[in-house]
Amino acid sequence: MRLTFPNGILVSRGESPNKEQAMVIHFVRFKTGLAQEEVRHIMEERAPRFRREVPGLVQKYYGYEQESGAYCGCYVFDSEESRQGFRQRAS
Repeated sequence: MRLTFPNGILVSRGESPNKEQAMVIHFVRFKTGLAQEEVRHIMEERAPRFRREVPGLVQKYYGYEQESGAYCGCYVFDSEESRQGFRQRAS
C-alpha cells in the first residue's frame, strides 16, 4: 500500500494500481467534567450508531490523553464532501 497526501487528503492505493480510495481525516479534541467511566460508557454506547447514521464515515476512533485529561475523536471519511456534511449536521 502506498500513501500520498495531495491537497491534504490522504490517498491510499491498494493492490490494484488503478484503484484509489481517498480518505479524509477529521479530528476533534475536548475536555469534560464528566467522570472517565461515564465518558467511556457514552462513547461505547454511541460508537455503533456512527457507522449507521453518518454518511460516508469509514471508521471512528476514540482516544484519551491522560496527561492533559483531554479526549479525542478521529473520524475517517470517504471524501471531503462527506466530512463537510458531517460538520454541517454537527453544528
